[in-house]
Amino acid sequence: AECPQDVYSRVADLVAAEVEHQAMDPHSKWHSVASTLLGEVDRKLVKQTVMTSVYGVTFVGARQQIHSRLRERGWADGRETYMASRVAAELTMNALGMAFKNAKQTMAWLGDCASVISKSNNPVSWTTPLGLPVVQPYRQ
Repeated sequence: AECPQDVYSRVADLVAAEVEHQAMDPHSKWHSVASTLLGEVDRKLVKQTVMTSVYGVTFVGARQQIHSRLRERGWADGRETYMASRVAAELTMNALGMAFKNAKQTMAWLGDCASVISKSNNPVSWTTPLGLPVVQPYRQ
C-alpha cells in the first residue's frame, strides 16, 4: 500500500510549484523574489503555518513564521528576506485554500450558521456522535 501523503509535504509541493512558475516567468510580479526562493520551499518552511492555519493564522503571522524559518537557514534579516517571506506566506495561504477547499467551505458554513443562531439570541448547540451535548453560548 502507498504511504499516505503528509499534508505539510502536499502544501510545500503546491508552494514550490508556484514558486518555480513565478520564477520562470519574467513577466510575473514576483519573478525576482520567487527566484530567490527556488530550492528553499520544503516541508519545514511551511509546516508551522499549516499547523496554525486551523487556529486562524493571519497573513502577518504566516509571514513572520516563514521569515523565522528563513533566518534559521542563514538568510540575513533584511528586505530580501522580508520580501521572500511575504511571497512565500501568500503562496502558502493560497495553497492551504486549494488543499483544504472543502474543509474551508465547511468551516465558513459553520461560522455562518453560528452567526445566524447567535443573532437569534440562542446558544449554538449540537450532540456529538458519542451522544454528548455541546453548548456554545455565543452572544452578539
